[in-house]
Amino acid sequence: MNIQAMILTGSIIAIGTTLYGAPTTEISNETEKEYLQIVTLNYRNGENDREGILLDLYEYSVSDNKMKEIIELPVDPGYPVAYYDHKREKVFFSDDPYGYNYDNLYEYDFETDKIKQVTFGKNIFNDMFVVSDKMYLNVAPQYSTVMKPAIFDMDTYEITYLDAADNDTWYTSLSYNSLTDKLLTITNSDDEMRTNRVRSVTHIRPKSIISFSPEFKDFEELYHTEDYEIYLSRQFDENHILMTYDQSMMSLEPRKLKILDIKSKEVSDYDIPGIHEVYSFYPRNNGEGIYILGSNNEGDFDLYYYDIQNHSTQTVFQPGELPDSHRSIVDFIYYVE
Repeated sequence: MNIQAMILTGSIIAIGTTLYGAPTTEISNETEKEYLQIVTLNYRNGENDREGILLDLYEYSVSDNKMKEIIELPVDPGYPVAYYDHKREKVFFSDDPYGYNYDNLYEYDFETDKIKQVTFGKNIFNDMFVVSDKMYLNVAPQYSTVMKPAIFDMDTYEITYLDAADNDTWYTSLSYNSLTDKLLTITNSDDEMRTNRVRSVTHIRPKSIISFSPEFKDFEELYHTEDYEIYLSRQFDENHILMTYDQSMMSLEPRKLKILDIKSKEVSDYDIPGIHEVYSFYPRNNGEGIYILGSNNEGDFDLYYYDIQNHSTQTVFQPGELPDSHRSIVDFIYYVE
């Protein structure tokens, strides 16, 4: 699927109905700074994609309330991911410049002003972030039918997979929370989702939410369900997880948010006032708010910040910060360092 086919069309998804209060967890290290990195796409000719697409990577400093453009690059990946590494002054991004219908990682070096291919295979990448100077990816490598977590060495360019031989377990929605120092993911079996029961009866893939350490150890199943489809999961505080869900793969209802109590396993709907549809989201570590990529009640697709204490929602990008050639916000990540 090329980039022209995959960009969001606005049929994202509505949210649930019950409001939880703010979590009580506090950031333990006051020197930590919060950032968003935001991947957007622009029309190269300013009007349409006939002459190609530009990937525009932004970084938003939460503490400074400042947005800056990191880089604009001509790309044509199956799915666009990008990450700016402060330490190396490099941007790592996915691309398929030769139209092979698979991606590889490329590196843009600000010091040399050069682009270099750093992986050589047939890949699709999703989820890209850095923890303790290690880049974490979700990758569907050559000859694999599933996405799997991997660690990418930004100096040697070596990829270490969680389980290179596992061709059955799908890992999706990979994220990291610095408060728990754990990775969070959703798993399901490729074989199981192809059974007649799932394909013809339930239309629900049995899924588990799993936490594990950045060293790919200490695996713990936090939740399992066959009652609905889970798409994204994020740590809300030490005892709660937020997740997006559908009633089934065949559901025509809008996608909603639920909140999971890890200890009791109780699940309830979670409503964000003013937000109608959600594509992606990240709660802040201090529990004060949630960043949401989605649509508001007027149908405007944008990146929003929801202030939990004040029950207010506002856009992250201010008027004029996105160019006239802007096409779409693809995705974003939240992190502290």
